[in-house]
Amino acid sequence: MRHGLAVCALASSLFLVLGLAGCDDDDNDGCCDDETTDVVGRVVLLGVPIANANVRIIFGGFIQDTQVTMTDGTFKFDDYPEDWDPFFVEAFFVDPISLNEYTGVSPSFLTNESGATNIGDIILVQTFPATAGNVVSAYLDGDGLEDFVGTYPDSLFVLLSDGGLQLLAKASLTEAPFGPIAISDLDGDGNKDLAVTRIGTPEPEVWIGDASGKFVKKDDDG
Repeated sequence: MRHGLAVCALASSLFLVLGLAGCDDDDNDGCCDDETTDVVGRVVLLGVPIANANVRIIFGGFIQDTQVTMTDGTFKFDDYPEDWDPFFVEAFFVDPISLNEYTGVSPSFLTNESGATNIGDIILVQTFPATAGNVVSAYLDGDGLEDFVGTYPDSLFVLLSDGGLQLLAKASLTEAPFGPIAISDLDGDGNKDLAVTRIGTPEPEVWIGDASGKFVKKDDDG
């Protein structure tokens, strides 16, 4: 150990003799400190900061550090080596009530020398169980053949028996994902309508059918 300190001290002296810029030695051990930066960001689901999400920083295919987000959804990796780049940050969260799983990832970022790398928001997307999709069958267009209504987290669609596919709606990353569907006559006109759950919202969306396989979303105040 003493030999290592002597080498460090000699190197520091050479910097001074040669008139070169010195280096940081915050711990006063006679050695140049490794250049580090703080990596900060926030984990968000549907625009809401998420506490207790698991966050890990990955470089070279290996996990370098892990953390849990604070109550405001933020995280901070202290003293991350600046030459470990490019790296990315991955977030994982399990809702303790629904047990739905969510994941998100940052783009690759090069570290900088300003003392902090802010990667911004990591947006969580539901990965279980909604990615399996939801499909319900019913007679929707009067031809006596079975039709289908389905959802994925980002889409709501109708597949008629004749092969016609209608995309009714898309959900952006900031909107609640689509979930289970119920088909029934909701307005008493004899036609099949849709009640579509949006994950994490209290009331389902209502889509009114016209007996031809077409549906129109009912306004919240309608």
